[in-house]
Order: sequence, then C-alpha cells, then structure tokens
Amino acid sequence: AMNKDIFEIKIKRVIALLKEAGYEPYTQLQSYVSLGNDSYITRHGNARERIKELDFQDIKEYLDGKMI
Repeated sequence: AMNKDIFEIKIKRVIALLKEAGYEPYTQLQSYVSLGNDSYITRHGNARERIKELDFQDIKEYLDGKMI
C-alpha cells in the first residue's frame, strides 16, 4: 500500500476535483470502488488518471473512515 500521507494528499485532490466538477465525491468514489468503473470519476483536472494511482483497498478504507 501507498504511504498514508501521500495517499491522503492524492485522494483529497481527487475529492476536490470531483467537487469542482459538481459531483458528490463520496458517492462517486463509492461507486468507483464497488463497481470498478472509472467512468464514475470525472476527467476534470485529470482526476480519472489520478485515481488510478490509488489502490482500491486504500480507497475503501478511506471511505469507511469518512462515511457515516
């Protein structure tokens, strides 16, 4: 797995880009990891390429900690 600090920086950037593009980031990320479909991640700001640098399991763990 990726260094947690680096992961946090990268996932927060993707979240910011999803928000900028008008999406609810946690819903989009949840769909991305559960379905494995990158079309849930906008191309805005290269977010789709950025998310591919991150491991599904790391994203799932992040969402588990963030989602209520």
